[in-house]
Amino acid sequence: NRFSPTLNITPFISVHIQYNKIGACGSCWTFSTTGCLESVTAISTGKLVPLSEQQLVDCAQDFNNHGCNGYYDEMGMVDAVATRNPVSFAFEVTSDFMHYHQGVYTSTKCHNTTDKVNHAVLAVGYGQDNGTPYWIVKNSWGPYWGIDGYFLIEMGKNMCGLAACSSFPVV
Repeated sequence: NRFSPTLNITPFISVHIQYNKIGACGSCWTFSTTGCLESVTAISTGKLVPLSEQQLVDCAQDFNNHGCNGYYDEMGMVDAVATRNPVSFAFEVTSDFMHYHQGVYTSTKCHNTTDKVNHAVLAVGYGQDNGTPYWIVKNSWGPYWGIDGYFLIEMGKNMCGLAACSSFPVV
């Protein structure tokens, strides 16, 4: 493997994100998307350019393709994160995820298909815990959820469809 076995790019990415209550709006994808673009721009230019999640919500049309006209496998995601490029991904949130607060999340309740994804987040690193590889992920639910607003999810199994609905910009 040409990359470090663990990595967290949080110190290199945009940290201005304000946590907003999005309720049942379904706009989590805007936080994931703008966070990814803000971070890549800040890393490449050294300047933080805040983007508007609300503008994406206001301008989005009903595209009904879940952002999945093709996908990156998880090694493609590792390649991106290892080069300090956060990855936006969507996955299926099930009831067991709602109460996450620590450890590596793995689920037998979720599916690994694109038709069940219902939440978007931002992968900012990866690591291993007792031999289990995981992604370090920033969520949009605020700093009091999970591990200060982040969570760890098992890597390498397309857990809950995360690799099937991933994307990242190339700057």
